[in-house]
Amino acid sequence: MLTPIFRELVRATVLLAVCGAPALACEGWYDGQRWRALHEDPDSIARLVVESANQVDRVSAQPATHPRLVKVEIQSKKELPTASAEPNDNIVYVPVYRDHPGGPIRVAIGGVIIRFAKDVDARQQADWVADQGLVVISSPDALDWILVASEAGSASVELANRLHQLPEVQNASPNWWRPVSRR
Repeated sequence: MLTPIFRELVRATVLLAVCGAPALACEGWYDGQRWRALHEDPDSIARLVVESANQVDRVSAQPATHPRLVKVEIQSKKELPTASAEPNDNIVYVPVYRDHPGGPIRVAIGGVIIRFAKDVDARQQADWVADQGLVVISSPDALDWILVASEAGSASVELANRLHQLPEVQNASPNWWRPVSRR
């Protein structure tokens, strides 16, 4: 069995091999127990239109912590408006990610999906969420996961990766949006 320190050294080595020397330019996330590299699309950005869950978020300068997504638009970074051209508090711009350069698009629209370890009961889950300072957005009764609030973009990826490392968590991943096409 691999120790946690050895596992992290192996992961860092793999990241360097996959991303090249500038490992900071390459991010990743846990898809179950599998580490997957992410590559930020240098030419595209996602424009998220969100509705706040409460009026306090609506007037805040920060993105809503409990957003309800209305629309995602992928656009060229060259087409970004100036700050004065689009003074809408419901618009958030976040990176567009791909699993590999030129691969399918992923956008972290905010929130982290958490599946707890099998030995963590409902009361322990609630206590753990409170101890972590998280806010549950959704907890479907028939499913074994919860969605907690986070900002969209890289903040969501970073929170998911941090939570995934904790012993109470079996799996944590960003709440991804991926485009679909009709057949």
